[in-house]
Amino acid sequence: MPAFSSAIRIGFLAFVLAVGASPVWADSAGEVAAKLAVQNKWLGPGSATATGWHTFLHNRALEEQLALGAKADQHVVAEVLKQYNSGKPGLERRQFVAVRTALAAWLEELSQPTAAELPQFVLEAKDSFTPPGENYVAQAREQLRQALNRLNNFLKSNPTNQAAWQAYLGWSALQAELAKETPDARVLEAVANNFFQNEVGLDLPQFVEARRALRNYIAALEVASLPDSKAVFDTRLEALSQQLAAFQAAPTDEQAVTIGQLLGQLKRQRQAGPVISAVRRNYARPNLYVIASQRLAAAGVNDPVDDITPVREVILGTNIFGTAHTVGNVSLRTIPSGQTALLEILMSGTSSSRNKGYNGPVTIYSNGLTTLSASKRIFVDAQGLHAEPAVAVADTDTDITGIGAKHRIVRKIAAKKVSQSAGQAEAIASKRAERRLEKRVDERADEMLAKARDAFENKFRRPLLRKDGFPQQLQFATSADNIFVTALQAGADRLGAPTAPPALQEELDLSVRLHESMVGNAAEIVVAGRKLTDERLAEMLEEATGEVPEELQISQDKDPWSITFAAVRPFSVEFTGQTATLALRGRQFTRGDQEINDRMMITARYKLEQDGNGSKLTRDGDVVVEYMDIKGRQSIRQITFKTFLRKKFESLFKPEFASEGLKLPGQWERAGRLTLRQLQSDQGWLTLGWELPDAAEHVASLGAE
Repeated sequence: MPAFSSAIRIGFLAFVLAVGASPVWADSAGEVAAKLAVQNKWLGPGSATATGWHTFLHNRALEEQLALGAKADQHVVAEVLKQYNSGKPGLERRQFVAVRTALAAWLEELSQPTAAELPQFVLEAKDSFTPPGENYVAQAREQLRQALNRLNNFLKSNPTNQAAWQAYLGWSALQAELAKETPDARVLEAVANNFFQNEVGLDLPQFVEARRALRNYIAALEVASLPDSKAVFDTRLEALSQQLAAFQAAPTDEQAVTIGQLLGQLKRQRQAGPVISAVRRNYARPNLYVIASQRLAAAGVNDPVDDITPVREVILGTNIFGTAHTVGNVSLRTIPSGQTALLEILMSGTSSSRNKGYNGPVTIYSNGLTTLSASKRIFVDAQGLHAEPAVAVADTDTDITGIGAKHRIVRKIAAKKVSQSAGQAEAIASKRAERRLEKRVDERADEMLAKARDAFENKFRRPLLRKDGFPQQLQFATSADNIFVTALQAGADRLGAPTAPPALQEELDLSVRLHESMVGNAAEIVVAGRKLTDERLAEMLEEATGEVPEELQISQDKDPWSITFAAVRPFSVEFTGQTATLALRGRQFTRGDQEINDRMMITARYKLEQDGNGSKLTRDGDVVVEYMDIKGRQSIRQITFKTFLRKKFESLFKPEFASEGLKLPGQWERAGRLTLRQLQSDQGWLTLGWELPDAAEHVASLGAE
């Protein structure tokens, strides 16, 4: 079954689709309703016991509140929860516990302030200030010391490796600062940054524990250095309240960054936990959604099977030789699952064979027909891909077409024995066919899954873990018709989406809803503070598009140049009114032996529109290059440098980008070029939706190629 190995490429689909959401994940009220339905079914209808429990637990009142959704009265819900927490014998049963747990989560959600209430809620938190204890810094230092000792003991098993790691991390500088009564926070921060690089090993628990303890110690030093912690706390809350009021009225990316920074400061100050939680509940929603149809997933998997293989068997002492012809199909289906993406690859078919068996002086001629079916389940979650062993079922039916022997009596005896053992032989053949099929499926699947796991683990998950940038949410789910993935990319100092994603115009084969916060937050993890040279940019363009614009090509008559990205918002995008505005920020620029250390921002605005089966992005105006901190008159050198950068980035941000639809990679290329059916950019969201080409149209296009 050569086609089957290609089917396992479904593992790659999760990463091609990368990260979206669905109605599969219910909100807290939906979770309560689901658990209550299970409980009611378990109690059964009409019995005195069921009626008694419904009355005691106030289930009628609970159902009324569930119908109100977000407008439910939290006081009524609290009374219902009180009954579930009463300790009445029987409430320890899992059906009651499930409702109680879901109720507690819903009540917490109902108790949170709304976006409109947040500004006042933040100001009221001023009275919650808790002065840091006398041993605040000493405790953080001791926790760091213990974490570093554990890391050092872990490294001691390999002295050479230990020395290399200590040199890389700046261990001596760190120990020197820790020996001081008042360490230099700048030195500690420089060492801490070494822990957050994409170096193999930095994602191990010992390194993660040490870097967290170091960050906590730096934060403790920062708090201890404040002249008046309470005054700083109040000032931050006032600023946060003002920003939230403005953000609710007209949210901008700049405001979101400021709010995120204030939340990070409060967290490092170890204050206002409820405020942080409330703001994030309102403004740190998932910021990337993708839905892929089952038929799109199957397009890269479904395949006919047509194999001819030799038969070599020994069954009940008979050596069997022949040729088997297997025909069938490999297909994919998605299985409803709210916790992981659950995919099942199926193979069904028949194998017909013409065989000759030898047992002593007897030759047995037969035809065999085996019906085959196999399935292998693949689970996709935030940890990667996991697979169950394949399960196969086979049923063999053998038709004896002749028995050959030199003597008639031998043929007669042989025929009788063959008839008597036919059922047993068929059962043995069926079991062996099942084992062979399972082994074959597992071997081919494991080969492909290993590549998918490696890509996910070593190109996505571990690099982000090392930089403490793994998505705060990364969930997968499936229905009978779709694959859903959802992600939230937002750190301690960043927000997610402030609103739910726009509705899709229709059910399509692939939809992507991307909030601008995902782009900015991800860019900060990947490129903040990094240096991009002209050579590296040319390499990236060559890899991505196969060509490099003339202005960006490397040659001896052109000055080498570079940009070092800003630490905050190195790259951002704003989606509004069918436009996308791209902004790149740098803190240092070079050209030849010249160096500019003034911050600059480079922006380009594009109009977005559907064009035939694809899209067209048209630049609206020129690329703009401006200094971020220089408002007045600029020197000739500064103007010259701006002009130089504008020419470079006008080649990068071309006047027009056009596509003729979406072409997926690998096995999914045969699905054809997907037609763009939805393109919407507004209120911070970019929504894209594609549809598989019409089957007849796709076949015609393949013929033309």
